Amino acid sequence: MGNETYTITELENKTGISRRTIHYYNKQKLIPPPEGKGGSAKYGTEHYYRLMLIKHMQKSHLKLSGIREALDAMSTGEMKELTKVIDNISMDWDSDSLGNWMMMNVPTAESMPDVDEMREPANMSFLDVPRKSRKKQKPANKSFFRNLKRKHSIDESSWGRYSIVDGIEVHIRNDLMNEHESIIKSWIDYLKNLATKYL
Repeated sequence: MGNETYTITELENKTGISRRTIHYYNKQKLIPPPEGKGGSAKYGTEHYYRLMLIKHMQKSHLKLSGIREALDAMSTGEMKELTKVIDNISMDWDSDSLGNWMMMNVPTAESMPDVDEMREPANMSFLDVPRKSRKKQKPANKSFFRNLKRKHSIDESSWGRYSIVDGIEVHIRNDLMNEHESIIKSWIDYLKNLATKYL
C-alpha cells in the first residue's frame, strides 16, 4: 500500500466504517482532514491506517481522546506495521498497559530538575556536547503501548527560569527546552562556570 488515495465511498468499503463515522472521527481530530472538499475529497493511506487502528482499539473500550493521543504518538510507518499485525491475527489490545500509559505523569516545566542539581562538567564547552540520538521503537505485538512514548503537552507560551548566580537567571521557553534539553543544559552549566569565575 503506497500513496494510494480513496474517495469516501472507497474508504468506507475498505475499512467497513461508515462515512458518518469517518466524518465524526475527522471532527474529533482522530484522522486528518481529507484533501479537497465534498465529493472530490481524497483520503490517503494514513487515513486508512488510523481508521483500522481506531476500529481495533475501540474493541477494548478505550476513550477516543486516548486513542487520538496514541495515534498522534505514532509515525505513519509505525501505524502501517501495527495494521499489518492486526490484519493477520486477532489481537486484543492490552488495555491495562494503555491505561497505565495514559495515567503516567508526563514531565512538566515544574517537575524538571533544578539546574543546580545537574552534574557540573569540568571545563566542558557547550560546543562539544553531542546531540541526543532519537531511536525509533518498533511496535511489538501485544505490548506495543508499553513501549510507546507519550508526547509532552508543553504550552509554547510557558517559560522556565534557570538561576545562573544570585541575581542572574536565564529564561527559556519550555518547548525549546524540551526539544534541545541536553545542549541548553550544557549552556547553562557553561554560563554558571563563567559567572562563578568572573563575578
